[in-house]
Amino acid sequence: MGNNQMLVFQAITKYHHATMVELVRESNLSSPVVKQILEEMESRGYVEKQMLNTSSKGRNANVYSLNHKKFMILGLFIDERTVDISIRDALSHTHYENHLYLKETKELEDFIVTLVERFAVTCVSVAAAGIVDGLYFYRNQKGTLGQFGICEQLSKRLSIPVIIQNDVKTMMMGYVANHTIKDLAYVYFSTTGVGSSYCFHKQMIQGVHHYSGELGMIPFYGKSINEIIQSGVDDQVMKNIITQIITIVSVTIDPQCIVIAGKNIPFHLEKEIKESCKTYLGDRYDLHLEFRNVPLLDVMEGVHYLGIQRLFEEYVKQGEKA
Repeated sequence: MGNNQMLVFQAITKYHHATMVELVRESNLSSPVVKQILEEMESRGYVEKQMLNTSSKGRNANVYSLNHKKFMILGLFIDERTVDISIRDALSHTHYENHLYLKETKELEDFIVTLVERFAVTCVSVAAAGIVDGLYFYRNQKGTLGQFGICEQLSKRLSIPVIIQNDVKTMMMGYVANHTIKDLAYVYFSTTGVGSSYCFHKQMIQGVHHYSGELGMIPFYGKSINEIIQSGVDDQVMKNIITQIITIVSVTIDPQCIVIAGKNIPFHLEKEIKESCKTYLGDRYDLHLEFRNVPLLDVMEGVHYLGIQRLFEEYVKQGEKA
């Protein structure tokens, strides 16, 4: 039943307000199964049902949506020097937004706790630039790997789920949540390097050690790509780096789409990059590339999506124990 519940949940999340017909079609489940799942979700307060007056003739349809009070997500993106905060409910209504320069960990932690209490938040979902391990993330600080445990501390102070994910993986899930593409490679360029994330049938691929996608470690003229980007590069060098990465991702993953995102990408060279890739890849690969300069939009969509998903996983677990 757990898998079926997740299919219905994903369908409701996609439509926000969905009829039985839409849920059956989207989940590919039978009407009796969907009806049983909805009745259980409604009885436990996770789904709300409203009557939709479609016309003056015929029967009115019921419309189902997630209970926004059960799914109030505080999304947090901890970038290299800044923090973005967004509190949104299951219907994507934004209740609070802020963009801050990175504070001391304790000060930020106290601020988050205050927001959780003020807005009755039910999950804190964090994306962090760096390597994520458990509730900690690590990033390079003056040649050494610094450890940050704000999520660990928040989990001790709060009685709600606190989750954390790598920034690029979160961006990818934010993109996937709003597109029909199921097989995707998402490549993100920052001022400190490049990382990527992959999904297959909308399921994230993380690797044995959860380190898949570290494209910045690839050698490029005697140095790693990350080292070259950190030292500063002109547009032509960046064009060659992007071309190499697209070629490598294409021949190893062969995704339906490759998204190239970031603020330091030479977007005016997009046509040249595509032509260079075609020179190496030929006609065997039906290359679908999308260049995006809105990674912040994707990452905030991602923390919201992953937070709602985590809460529903908790719902399924509680049902299995009952």
